[in-house]
Amino acid sequence: MSLVVGIKCDDGSLVIASDTAMSLRAGDGADYVSLSTNKIFCEKDYIFAVAGAVWINQKVRKLSYEIFSKDADFSEEGFKSFLDGIGRIIKEDVELRLNAGLESGEEIKNSVVLNTLVAYKDMDTDENRMWIADNSLKGRYVEEKFVVFSDKDLAYMPLKEFEDYKIGIGEGKLLAFKSIRDTIRLSPVFVAEPIDIATMDKEGNVSKLEGNEIEKIGKAYLKMREESYNALLRVSNPTKTNLREEGVNGALKKDKFRA
Repeated sequence: MSLVVGIKCDDGSLVIASDTAMSLRAGDGADYVSLSTNKIFCEKDYIFAVAGAVWINQKVRKLSYEIFSKDADFSEEGFKSFLDGIGRIIKEDVELRLNAGLESGEEIKNSVVLNTLVAYKDMDTDENRMWIADNSLKGRYVEEKFVVFSDKDLAYMPLKEFEDYKIGIGEGKLLAFKSIRDTIRLSPVFVAEPIDIATMDKEGNVSKLEGNEIEKIGKAYLKMREESYNALLRVSNPTKTNLREEGVNGALKKDKFRA
């Protein structure tokens, strides 16, 4: 269960964010165990994000390193080689599990869910770009301002509402955080904190935010929720004088940021 958000800011920078939930089950009938894992990886020249089957994520990350870091091949051929490699990894995994006889073919087919994102600087156009692929093994360049992918239909934040807004890297971080935090708040079984955020500035420099930086974004998120709630109360003109205080305090308590 994973959620990854990519945002193209108006200054050319990119923001990538994800939850860090990982669920494992020891066998049929066993309860799921919730753990934490990285889904965003920052290399020297690119950002790689993955959502899906945890048992093949590391293999796909290694493949991305071989193609995009060692060879620095962000060409059509490079991405085709990446997709071909993912196909081989998935095929090997399916064959291994079928031979083990522990799961049916249908169960295996339904569990192999993999979405990947590569953020990089196109040296031909001098622009930052994002490329994504899902387990249909079809990749594409991201032309839209926002991209969200998950192994479930999870994103609760309608990012398209912000398409007409001018978004800098600061706003991009906040919107990415909000999208994932709102999903965690409404569907905590599937996604979980802490939230990871990585950026690529307009010059192509890659960095991953530290915990104290994400905590600041979390506080800004809570302030935004409080201001939105107060605006709603002003419009609705509540008759209970203590509703505003109770409502805001309740929201802050429920959404208290956990670094």
